[in-house]
Amino acid sequence: MKTCVWLLLVLLLMPGHASAVDTINLDDVTTFGYTVADEEHLISSVNLNNMPQNSNATLYLDAYGDMFVLNVNNSFSGYGGTGWWTFDISLVSPNGSVSNIHKTEFYPYAKDADVKIQYFYRQLDTITDIDIYLGLSPLIVHFESPITFLNAGIALPNVYPDGYDGEYVMLAFYSVQGTSTEPVDFKVLVSNQEEFEGQQNNSLWEQITGSVGTTLDDVWGWTWNAVVVFIGKIPVIGPYLEISLTIAGMIFGEIAFYFNLLIIENWYIFFMVIETVILGDAIINTRTFWALLQRTFDNHMKAIKFALYIFDFMIGLWTKLVSTIAWIVQALKPV
Repeated sequence: MKTCVWLLLVLLLMPGHASAVDTINLDDVTTFGYTVADEEHLISSVNLNNMPQNSNATLYLDAYGDMFVLNVNNSFSGYGGTGWWTFDISLVSPNGSVSNIHKTEFYPYAKDADVKIQYFYRQLDTITDIDIYLGLSPLIVHFESPITFLNAGIALPNVYPDGYDGEYVMLAFYSVQGTSTEPVDFKVLVSNQEEFEGQQNNSLWEQITGSVGTTLDDVWGWTWNAVVVFIGKIPVIGPYLEISLTIAGMIFGEIAFYFNLLIIENWYIFFMVIETVILGDAIINTRTFWALLQRTFDNHMKAIKFALYIFDFMIGLWTKLVSTIAWIVQALKPV
């Protein structure tokens, strides 16, 4: 058992590329585009993130002379973020054929939608939006779960056209241009030829190493992706365990997201809030200067102990999860 745990930890912590696939971001834009700068690179994935309610976006994707025109329209009926979302997605292929997908579904607390074209590398995201994963050859749309994690040759729920197993051909793009009726966050992933071949082959190694970044979100996404893909390779029950772990990953991902947001990226604000609470408590509950110093010191010690407790709790939670996965793998070994 201990050997399995350590092997999984080594897999998760194994160093990858010095720098992951290049990412180009244009935030809060209505007109956007990107063209690769040289012949050694290509666009492998495109995201339209934070697409507001009742908005429409059109993308022109140039696959080295073959033009794909994608239109995504959404309409919302409800109050706040809770209500019925209707999506109309159409694709005009280079041969002139048109594919259309229509879906209406109730989503609680969804403020916006993220459209992810040819999703491959793990990308941490909040669960309070709607994730739409697309393949273009042919047009495949999967709501809420990444297609690349679930293409096990079985019919999947929430995949359109109905009953399709979710597999599609990865396309390389030279240029992507587009417009939106409302501001969105435009993101493209730029790969070299070797990385793209790994994506086309659904390479486990490329999924692991290509997801490594420099932020806590990226590291979390990379390590969890390694676990999910590893478990998904187990025959028969792997895809079902994969779905369960994806849900667990969303929960852990939210914890990591807010930890990064509140403590790492905005540490100075967090520090000032903690110090304000500590000093305010000391001033209110003491009458002398020395008592004030003693109360302030005691409050700092309590804050440090609490932080260490939270850190120890998170490490213990993660260790137990890895141990459980290792136990599953050990139990499935042939006798």
